[in-house]
Amino acid sequence: TQVPEDKLKFVLNRMGYEGSLLRVGAPAPSSNAIGYVNAAAWSKGRFQLIGQEEALRWLAPAYLRAFGPARRKDFQWWAGITAGAAKLAWEGMEKVEVEKGYFMLPEDVADFQASVAIPEDTIDLLPQWDSYTMGYAPDGRARFVAPEFQDQIYGKLGATRGNGLGTILLDGLACAGWTSRTKGKELEVEAAFFRKVTAAQQKKIAAAFEELATFLQAAKLKLVIS
Repeated sequence: TQVPEDKLKFVLNRMGYEGSLLRVGAPAPSSNAIGYVNAAAWSKGRFQLIGQEEALRWLAPAYLRAFGPARRKDFQWWAGITAGAAKLAWEGMEKVEVEKGYFMLPEDVADFQASVAIPEDTIDLLPQWDSYTMGYAPDGRARFVAPEFQDQIYGKLGATRGNGLGTILLDGLACAGWTSRTKGKELEVEAAFFRKVTAAQQKKIAAAFEELATFLQAAKLKLVIS
């Protein structure tokens, strides 16, 4: 069946929702092209739809495994479900409260308690929609961004204003937002700082973007800092 181009996106989204199609990786790191594969090619058949309650019983521990320590409210926001549905899934899960209101899976507690502080001046570049920035409710993001700076690394659209933007972490805390675009073989990056950084820290940040440019197969990096 021939599908009009302006309707194709909706058809693909629906087929993905129904489990008929799976998205696969883009042909290059900087490509926005989306590929698909027939779900039956990678499994024994089409995925079967299950009820929400059963699905959330699976999803809640999977969320904690990835994002714990976390609150039930964080899970509710991330999953896009009602408070009642989140409570039902949360209360039916085995978990450990490591701090008031914050929980982890029992098998993850020992590693968490044995963790050590990251080295000083550690730099992390998070892309738009990174799982870390997208993992917590707005009032649960203080672990990596001060509340007064949250608007600097989140979009303003949507009911919960939850679209995480490009973020630079310094020692685990957000210090700047960043955007990029490609011009031929040049990667142009603009970093907007809202926390003070030293010259040495700025140099390490520039080096991190050089590594990113290499990964994206750019021949040159242009870094604009504001």
